[in-house]
Amino acid sequence: MSIKDNWKRKLLKKMIFYTRVHPIIRRLYPFAINVSFGDGIRSSIDSVRHFLRVSQYESLQLFRVGDNFDGGYVLSSSLSKDMHCLSIGAGTNISFDIGISNFVDTVHLYDHTIQELPTALGANTNIQFFKNGLGTKKYNEFVTLQDCFAKFPINGQLILKVNIEGDEWKILSSVDPNLLTRCRQIVVEFHGLLEIRDELFFETMIKTLENLAVSHAPVNVHPNNWGRVELISGVVVSDVLEVTYIRKDLLGKKISDKVISSLNYPCNPLGDEIELIFS
Repeated sequence: MSIKDNWKRKLLKKMIFYTRVHPIIRRLYPFAINVSFGDGIRSSIDSVRHFLRVSQYESLQLFRVGDNFDGGYVLSSSLSKDMHCLSIGAGTNISFDIGISNFVDTVHLYDHTIQELPTALGANTNIQFFKNGLGTKKYNEFVTLQDCFAKFPINGQLILKVNIEGDEWKILSSVDPNLLTRCRQIVVEFHGLLEIRDELFFETMIKTLENLAVSHAPVNVHPNNWGRVELISGVVVSDVLEVTYIRKDLLGKKISDKVISSLNYPCNPLGDEIELIFS
């Protein structure tokens, strides 16, 4: 990329944020960004978008669990005390885990990157912390998704949350889709979507999304504005997406193909919300 093109790209990237993806900028921006991404990437982007289109369903009520900004996620309000939550990835914010512990029987929280939970649990004694990471095989401090599921009653209904900084792709692309049918709801924070131009990574992305699509449908897609964002061939691509899935047999009649949820907030409260263009 020439110095001139690089200057144009930086200028137009600033313009897209200040104009909140104005249609004029939407047409101009690809002129700069396509130098690095190339024209052929659009078909890959469209393949991913196909799996992430959300719909509105009859009788589906959503609500937010956890902080309004980073750490909170959107779920269906259909929760009960005979359910269990498996939460993979704690980091420095467990507001979701504390919040959902008020609605379900037990919460199992896994994270091998921290020595102890960042927040005192107080009266939330139904949260159990495991200092393990999630892997495709059991070794050292890593356990598999099947190992985690096995700690719950065999017929127990599960809520699954996965936020493991990019490892979600290798885990969910290799999991048996039948295992996921135990989950009534799944929340995944997908990382690294701007690496879509890498062919091997793209194949892993599609396999992950195919596995989830066997039994679940997305009902909320929210860009995490802590991550980067690029406008590629007229499509806004966020590097990090928070996606809520509901098991298909629990969904009612579809009533709309366009959903804009008022339950989403910018993860970085000092930054602007990212507006996805899924059309």
